[in-house]
Amino acid sequence: SSREETETEESMAAAVFSWTSRMARLAVLGLVLVACCLALASAEDYYKILGVSKSSSPAQIKRAYRKLAVELHPDKNGGDEEATAKFAEVNNAYEVLSDSDKRSVYDRYGEEGLKQQGGG
Repeated sequence: SSREETETEESMAAAVFSWTSRMARLAVLGLVLVACCLALASAEDYYKILGVSKSSSPAQIKRAYRKLAVELHPDKNGGDEEATAKFAEVNNAYEVLSDSDKRSVYDRYGEEGLKQQGGG
């Protein structure tokens, strides 16, 4: 009958709408996940900048920082722009990794977490 066909069509339309809406939500979640991964991948790795591991002690981090700071210090490199830029990166990395609160935020949320807290 015509009534049964209409009910079937409405039921199918509702199912398609429900499926489409779920797929759209999944697509949005996928895009958010990709954006987060790209942000993390492009973020500077403060541990790599200082040449230490994530499990390094504060003393090891300080030692690595001092060594790099001496090597890259602008006074020692006669205005070498690359060395000056690296010196700034080293200082920024040390500022975060030498502060236990900032380091904890960085370890959990990366650079973006520091920006949201107003540090780093």
